[in-house]
Amino acid sequence: MIAHTESESQKDQAVGEEEGVSFNLTVRGSPRRCFITRDALLQISRIDKPAVDLLSIFHQYEFRIYRLARTLAAMGIKGTPLVLGPWTFRIDALTCKGKSDRW
Repeated sequence: MIAHTESESQKDQAVGEEEGVSFNLTVRGSPRRCFITRDALLQISRIDKPAVDLLSIFHQYEFRIYRLARTLAAMGIKGTPLVLGPWTFRIDALTCKGKSDRW
């Protein structure tokens, strides 16, 4: 089960000076704090503009982001917050063989 309310996702700099969006989810009854980096959001949206609304991108790809975060948490990946960077979407590509990039 994934628990999320819109007020829980927010643009911030949760990991050092890294810009991105923080969000919460619950996997197997355990809450997890997560953070997706700006670079990862730009990669999945394929936007090259320096000035973009990260929360809009996050909400547009929310299902994909949550699915990947939930998969990583269920696999036992450690970290507080659980960080999703551009490298994590290579894993996502491997787990979605034959599916469109925009689902």
